[in-house]
Amino acid sequence: MSDRSGKHFYHNKAFTELFGYNTSSFKSVSPRKLYSDPEIADHISNRIQNGSAWSGEIEMQKKSGELFYADVNARAIRGKNKQIIALVSIHQDVSEKKQSQKQDHFHSEYLQTLYAVTLGMMRRLDLSNLLNAIVVKACSLTQIPNGYVVLFNPLGNEFEIKEGSGTYKQHNSSYRSLG
Repeated sequence: MSDRSGKHFYHNKAFTELFGYNTSSFKSVSPRKLYSDPEIADHISNRIQNGSAWSGEIEMQKKSGELFYADVNARAIRGKNKQIIALVSIHQDVSEKKQSQKQDHFHSEYLQTLYAVTLGMMRRLDLSNLLNAIVVKACSLTQIPNGYVVLFNPLGNEFEIKEGSGTYKQHNSSYRSLG
């Protein structure tokens, strides 16, 4: 909790542990310092100081500098005369939830790729189209802009680019058979 100007006057143990401060040192910390983005801190502060509530998931910063995601609910507390007397916020660490969502998204993309490749094989697309679909999806999943299917011809001791996505620049390299 803080006064209308944003000066902290109360924190529970969970709050101080979450941010890595002790109770006495926390009172001198500007609430703005807890946010990784000062513009978001100002936006939230302005909203609650004007009497509106704010809630959402945002990136916060611990005393150590470590960033984490928090679900934040912030609002103003009004006195008997309807004047704002304090600002209160509740922060819950949701970093694990965010990481899980990221992994779920990756797995979903992976399964969609498997489905597309399997469907392509079932429809007996020509090899070039199938390989291109695989390369494009693999580049998307790995967030690498360029990808190629390269085949090695042991008779000619040479590599051949069969399918690709992105820009290819040939380098002078010598290859040898591993077999």
